[in-house]
Amino acid sequence: MKNVILIITAALLVFCAGCKSYTSVTEMAYHGPAVCQGQGGMMGSINGMPVWSGGTPARKYRVVCGIEFHWIQDGTKSATKQYEEAVDQIVSIARAKHANAMIVIGTDSKVTGHRQTMSIRSSKQYFQLIQYLE
Repeated sequence: MKNVILIITAALLVFCAGCKSYTSVTEMAYHGPAVCQGQGGMMGSINGMPVWSGGTPARKYRVVCGIEFHWIQDGTKSATKQYEEAVDQIVSIARAKHANAMIVIGTDSKVTGHRQTMSIRSSKQYFQLIQYLE
């Protein structure tokens, strides 16, 4: 029985060594003004959630929390699938916190290597989840 457990454990370690996490979503506390007033900007949508980029809503709002989203693009189906699942997770967090919208507050992307003819990029995007006050 002990040998069977050792074999299963070794097999799991080998299997998991091939597993790679392409994404991470981190929720961050917000420390800033209680009420913000935006000036307007461009708005799009991700899975039905309004997303402001290049500006903020032209109305009063409060920030619920921040989100840091990190992902790796290497052209694999696994990376694409994990990216889509992480985006769904961010929208789920926003809805669970009763956010009306998200604001993109920063992005960062850099080439970290190459895979055949494709660059491997490591990217981060920062969001604020907001609730409208008016």
